[in-house]
Amino acid sequence: MSSGTGSTVNPKIFSVTGSQLLIPSGVLEAGQTYTVGVNAYMDTDPSKATKGTYEINVKYRALSATIHGGSSKSASTSRALVLDSGGSTDPDFDGKTDADLFFTWSCSIRNGKFSDACRTKDGAQLTLPNVAAIELSADTLSNIYPTFDDPYVFTVMVTKGSKFPATYSMPVSLTE
Repeated sequence: MSSGTGSTVNPKIFSVTGSQLLIPSGVLEAGQTYTVGVNAYMDTDPSKATKGTYEINVKYRALSATIHGGSSKSASTSRALVLDSGGSTDPDFDGKTDADLFFTWSCSIRNGKFSDACRTKDGAQLTLPNVAAIELSADTLSNIYPTFDDPYVFTVMVTKGSKFPATYSMPVSLTE
């Protein structure tokens, strides 16, 4: 098997079950096109044979966004709140840390039927840094109103190059 870039894949890694060719996960590189040549014949009559060439286009997998700590959090205005999206991944990346992932954070709160941006007590919009893990200090948290019925919703959007962004939202209830 060869790719559009001229590299080849050792055919011994494949397994054949009847008429199926099984390709192990992670062997083919995302974004590449591979050409497979197949010679098939009947066990009972090798004179009945066929040949074919097939192309396999390996698609990119979607980014995965997450915020460590479950599906919701409780926070207090008396201590810092850390929201960590460092577990977000590009499943097509082989290394430990993907420096090409970009993180954009936002915060909203429901106001009746609508959502508004999170604001400090003086009305300024809460600004968040574009990093994997953010920390809101106790000073920052004491300068926004505690939640009652509706929590703040912190959302991280993870992007990388031309891949479709992934998002994850974490409701955070804030008490004094």
